Amino acid sequence: MKLSKSLFLAFAGLGLFACSNEDVVENGGIQGDASVRVHISTDALASRVGESTLETEDVEIQEITLTLTASVGGKEAGPFTSIEEANEFVFKGVRGPQKLAVSINDGKATMTLDAVQTGLAAPMFAEENITAEDYDEASKTYTVALNPEHKTAYLNFSNISHDDSEGACWFQTITFDGLFMNGVKLSEDAVSTTYNSWAEASANTSISDAIGADWKTGGPWAGPYSYNVFPGKPILTLCYSNITVTPDRVWVDGPIKGAGYATVKDYIVSNAADLTAEEQAGLGINDEGKITEFKAGYVYNFDGLKVPDKAIGNTIIGAEDVNVVAEVSIKPWKLVDGTVTWN
Repeated sequence: MKLSKSLFLAFAGLGLFACSNEDVVENGGIQGDASVRVHISTDALASRVGESTLETEDVEIQEITLTLTASVGGKEAGPFTSIEEANEFVFKGVRGPQKLAVSINDGKATMTLDAVQTGLAAPMFAEENITAEDYDEASKTYTVALNPEHKTAYLNFSNISHDDSEGACWFQTITFDGLFMNGVKLSEDAVSTTYNSWAEASANTSISDAIGADWKTGGPWAGPYSYNVFPGKPILTLCYSNITVTPDRVWVDGPIKGAGYATVKDYIVSNAADLTAEEQAGLGINDEGKITEFKAGYVYNFDGLKVPDKAIGNTIIGAEDVNVVAEVSIKPWKLVDGTVTWN
């Protein structure tokens, strides 16, 4: 999947008005009718790492929900399918406004991974308390600044293939069962979850894709295989079964007879030196060019992963010390060439 273009959520000035016909607005003791207005800032979205020259990708806005908490008239409004539609909505009969929230694509204050739709429809959320400091006496309006935040990173893996450039294939038979992200957070505040087999991981379709093909055909398996993940460093794991090796090879069977795995050890950005220190930090890259954490709000593209036989081990951690070249592009919701290493 080739991702290009510009991501800037162009919703400057999303407006929402909450009017009260009461003589007294209870919040802060302010007298007279009042309105509540939200201004959604795009500063955190349009330039996530300062003056970046990295390419960007549009967030798909599928729905916007506005939620006003107030003594009188507080409610949820929406879903709206466009910025224009949300701009036209007015909360009426409001008194004592307390809190204002904007949810984009079903974003919540705290989310679970199974509630996140895979793709560019990024879940985003912002919420602020309404205080007397937000009130303008001249216009009798509360103006609340909201900065919606991304919840997930978006990972794409495409054109995965069997690399047979180092000689004859080690295997007489081998089936490519599928791939999954190991060590993911299933909820925003949770610790990472580790799967020990393809049978366990494949039950969670939000972080796995089934293939079921003869690995010796070489592929490529185009994909893209796409996953939204909470910030962290989950491990791409390729799973195999029905493994028998050629007479000149020895294969020590794992817990499940004939099962094998190839796992990514490092995600390496080869042109990290071309990025500023601020960009490297924003993208989760250390001084060796390795990604230490996938950051929320970025699209990470891995295209052309070639997997040699020696990358496939008989345990869930895969084999060791094998480098596999991949093309990596990173977009906020940002373009970097790079490599990965396999365990």
